[in-house]
Amino acid sequence: MNRYSALAFCALASALCNGCAHVVSQVTSFHTLPLVGNGQTFVVTSTDTNMAGSLEFATYAKMISDKLGRSGYSPCDCVASNADLIVFVLYGIDNGRTVLRSAPVYGWTGGGQTYYSGVVGGYSYSGSSYSQPQFGVVGSQQYSQVQFTRFLQVSMADGADMRTGKVTWKYEGRVTSTGISGNVSQIVPVMIDALFQNFPGVSGKTRRVSLPLP
Repeated sequence: MNRYSALAFCALASALCNGCAHVVSQVTSFHTLPLVGNGQTFVVTSTDTNMAGSLEFATYAKMISDKLGRSGYSPCDCVASNADLIVFVLYGIDNGRTVLRSAPVYGWTGGGQTYYSGVVGGYSYSGSSYSQPQFGVVGSQQYSQVQFTRFLQVSMADGADMRTGKVTWKYEGRVTSTGISGNVSQIVPVMIDALFQNFPGVSGKTRRVSLPLP
C-alpha cells in the first residue's frame, strides 16, 4: 500500500468509525405527567403478545422499570388491571437502505526536498532546498453504507380508566434514530437511555440526544 492509499484508507476508516461511535436520537414526548412521579404503581407490557412473552422484551422492560422507579414511580408485581399506570412498549428496526457517503483523501500538498538546476553566463549550476512537508485534503472517495432506522415507543395509560373500558393516555414517548447498526440488542438500550434523559421532558417538544454505543 503506497503513501496515498494508506492515507485514503485511514480517512475512510476514520469516517466509518466516527459514524458508529454514537447513537443520535430524536426524542419526542406528549404527556400530562408531573416532573416527578408520586409513587403511582405501574406494570410494563406490550401490545405485541409475541414480543411481550420473550426474554429479550423482559430485559428491556426491566430497564424501563428501573428508569421509572428512579423517576418517582413504583413497579408493581400485580396484574396489569390493578396498576395505576399501564406502560406499553414497542420497538423495532427496518431492513435498512444503502446510501453513498464521501470521505476526504489526505496527501502531500507541498514542501519537502526541492531540486533545481540551470545555466547562467555559460556556467551550469544545481542545488536543492528543503522546506517542511505539508499535508492536506487532495480529493475525496465515495463509499456505500447501509443505514437502519430504529424506533422505540413507550406509552402510559391510566389503569383505573382502562378497567372501565376507557383509554386515557398519560404519556406518549417516541425515540427514532438512524445509523449503521441493525443490532436490536445493541441499539434499544441506548434509545431507552435517550428517552429517560430529562424524563418526562417538555410536552410536545422534540429533543436531540447523542449517546455512545456500549
